[in-house]
Amino acid sequence: MTRTAASATTTTTDFGALRHQIESVRTDGFSLDLGEILEEVCCLTAPVPAAARRLTADAIVSDATVDGIEPR
Repeated sequence: MTRTAASATTTTTDFGALRHQIESVRTDGFSLDLGEILEEVCCLTAPVPAAARRLTADAIVSDATVDGIEPR
């Protein structure tokens, strides 16, 4: 696996940490980006399932960073 340069100070570049984040998304059912690409932007993404557990779409909400929001 090739390591990429960080886009922001919070970008995950460690493979083990990335695997942990992916497992958290599977467990929690949603993903948070708290400034990983652009430090001033936060995003929440969640799958929109259809019948037979197939993914139909995903919902994404993005907004400017709010002071006081910190990663879990």
